[in-house]
Amino acid sequence: MSKRITYLLGAGASYQACPIWKEQGAKMIDLAKSNLKDATFSETEKSKYTNDLPRMFWNMGYHGIKANEFNTIDTFAKKLYLNESWDELNDLKTSVSIFFTIWQQMDDKKLKTFNQNTDRYKTIDQRYINLLATCLEKSTDKNKPKLNDNIRFVTWNYDLQLEGAYKLFCEGIKWADIDTGLSFIPNENDSSKNLCVCHLNGFHGFYKTGKSFHNLLDRTEHLSFNKIIEAIEFVSTSVNQDQISFAPYINYAWEKDSPLAKIAREQARTIFSETDILIIIGYSFPSFNREIDKDLFDSGKNHIQKIIYQDPNGNAEYLSEAFDIDKKKIEPVTKNNEQFILPSLF
Repeated sequence: MSKRITYLLGAGASYQACPIWKEQGAKMIDLAKSNLKDATFSETEKSKYTNDLPRMFWNMGYHGIKANEFNTIDTFAKKLYLNESWDELNDLKTSVSIFFTIWQQMDDKKLKTFNQNTDRYKTIDQRYINLLATCLEKSTDKNKPKLNDNIRFVTWNYDLQLEGAYKLFCEGIKWADIDTGLSFIPNENDSSKNLCVCHLNGFHGFYKTGKSFHNLLDRTEHLSFNKIIEAIEFVSTSVNQDQISFAPYINYAWEKDSPLAKIAREQARTIFSETDILIIIGYSFPSFNREIDKDLFDSGKNHIQKIIYQDPNGNAEYLSEAFDIDKKKIEPVTKNNEQFILPSLF
């Protein structure tokens, strides 16, 4: 019987395509300034930006400033949660979702350059493409290959890099159809639906209207930067009028009551409990996530035989002590990170 292999992904798994840590705040500000050149994003000027697009980009820049001030956007989100600043927390989630959506869809050479570097971010981190080339197989629908039954993904990332890579292997499908080939959207009304990809923190680009969900990605794909902006111009007013909400699809580890997060986390526990080999990529185990991470490792404690920790700073001793894992099971991979560890190696 094939070994069951689970990938646990952190921000470093997408660093070739998505800004992470402090770079995320800086790029949120850069993107906002491309539309509001004179804005300082100080609270005193907020009342100046009341129209749809200016308000949306002012919020993005403001949250980029706060991300830098609090070291990460997640830390500022925790501050809002502790202060019960629910409206602003929802605004932050909207900013995060819109930022990552524009970022993934746009092809702007200036904005997509690493700070203080001439290298460019890729649209899709190519390591995902190489990984899926190994993990996908033919299905009954020739336009939608399926993930090998013994491979699953659990990720802390908002980005849809994995889903974007999957889309490249499909023929003529929309973002709305990806979930039918690579299931990643939790279903509150169908507990029997199994996820191939569990986003523990949620994901960008999707929003709710009543009981239905929709996405911005199909509206913005293959458009120029200016056309992308035009396509999402409705967002700010629709959010302010409570017609749509991005909040259900962006969740933080300390938010325990989100229905979609509960489903993803429960399925992640099940996946860990059936895992033989765990491959951890680009994940630094921040303290925010400790409770859920411990729950996951406890779920897999009696089943996981081997852990590959692929990260430039991967530390077997830390992992062993933090989650009570036999150190002999852990193999750090700190060099040669140009490709993800492939399941064909096991």
